[in-house]
Amino acid sequence: MRGDRDLFSLLVLSPDTPPEAARAAMAQAVLADNVSEGEQIFIDTGSGERQSG
Repeated sequence: MRGDRDLFSLLVLSPDTPPEAARAAMAQAVLADNVSEGEQIFIDTGSGERQSG
């Protein structure tokens, strides 16, 4: 049973995020011991970078 003071965050990736970066970001985000904010997850996984071309 979860407590009434649990905090949940939503990580939203752009539809044009490369699949490998999206998988890495989601894998990091769901770790039970993850304390990183979304912006840091994007930096760590490269999922916030735009692809040129």
